[in-house]
Amino acid sequence: MKRILIICDPFTPPLYAPRIRLLSQYLKKLGWQPLVVTEKVPRNDFQTDDFELVEIPYYQENKSRFEWIWKQFANLFFDYKERYFRREVERRISVSDSDVILCSTFNLFPLLTANYLAQKYHKPLVADLRDIAEQWTDYSYFEHTIRPQWLHRCLASWITKKNIRKRNAVLKCANAVISVSPWHVQFLKRINPNTSLIFNGYDEKFVPLDTPNDLFEITYTGKLYDLALRNPYLLLRALSELLNDGLIDAKCVRLNWYIDQTSFEMMRQLTRQYGLESITRISGYVPSNDVVALLQRSSVVVVLTNKATEKGPHGIMTTKFFEALGVEKPVLCVRSDEECLAEVIKQTNAGLAATTVEQVKQFILEKQAEWQKNGFTRQNVNLAEKAKFSRQTQAKQFVQIFEKLTAK
Repeated sequence: MKRILIICDPFTPPLYAPRIRLLSQYLKKLGWQPLVVTEKVPRNDFQTDDFELVEIPYYQENKSRFEWIWKQFANLFFDYKERYFRREVERRISVSDSDVILCSTFNLFPLLTANYLAQKYHKPLVADLRDIAEQWTDYSYFEHTIRPQWLHRCLASWITKKNIRKRNAVLKCANAVISVSPWHVQFLKRINPNTSLIFNGYDEKFVPLDTPNDLFEITYTGKLYDLALRNPYLLLRALSELLNDGLIDAKCVRLNWYIDQTSFEMMRQLTRQYGLESITRISGYVPSNDVVALLQRSSVVVVLTNKATEKGPHGIMTTKFFEALGVEKPVLCVRSDEECLAEVIKQTNAGLAATTVEQVKQFILEKQAEWQKNGFTRQNVNLAEKAKFSRQTQAKQFVQIFEKLTAK
């Protein structure tokens, strides 16, 4: 059995890095032995028996403000975190036993560590980029990674350009690069021509189940970050007009938000602004094991995006879309990116990528009529296209790349 060393950023809630977590599970079924090394986040409760996991703490469990400040400073100017991480990896595991090194990241860390180890031990390096800085509108995505806000405003441009330069240097050395959308692949091929597309997808537990429900539930699960990136306005305007026109009944319709607590007040203000308090329920994250049942009982699943422009966002293929596809629930994507996600929604017949309020209203009324007739909704997805986005299929795509590199 061939061994693969997977170095990745941490398994954090609510999804716990589904791309790498599920890949590691399926690799064992395909004849590969994964060893996953990642950062241990303080007070993180992730555990698994599905694969070998080594977590390396960077901050103390109860870190002081002084520790946070000096490590932030040391990392910004001297790559301290990468240097520390690669020393700990070598101390804790035998890198030479691996046949391939895979690094999966949303930004930069731990790409420098993976590249250093691949060169030192003469191992093929595969870089899997789930997000890249260039996909976002300006630097808004990094607002949640840099605190306080004044520091973000001062340093975001410099940090981003520095990280891009370091990332590109590693990508040029990598034996293969993988990313998550056609836009990403097209962009990254300019840096490394050996760049392949492997989408995100749905796990085998996300299966369709016709679950009758006394309520017509419209559900969103996940983070909001920035309304410039995840734009709910078409949905809110459409529901407000339908409610005011008496086309939906506040006693029967529920708009559910399962979101990060930092976004609670923002969503409360928006629902008050649009007069939707009577139908809105705002809650925190749902445990990952409960998400399947939550989607199965929903009548419409909301995916929030925004229109792709020259400055971004680009290629945002959220896992939440693929989970809704797995359970075959109608997907309402607002606002349509008019790019990669809209194309896959059309390709799979998963629902609607909306560009106007009237489209949203018509879609909701159609699904409400289906719910009134059956007690549930079920999207007539293209099953052949849907199958392309299962995590099992994607694991096979990863393995094909690994086997080509080890054969050489």
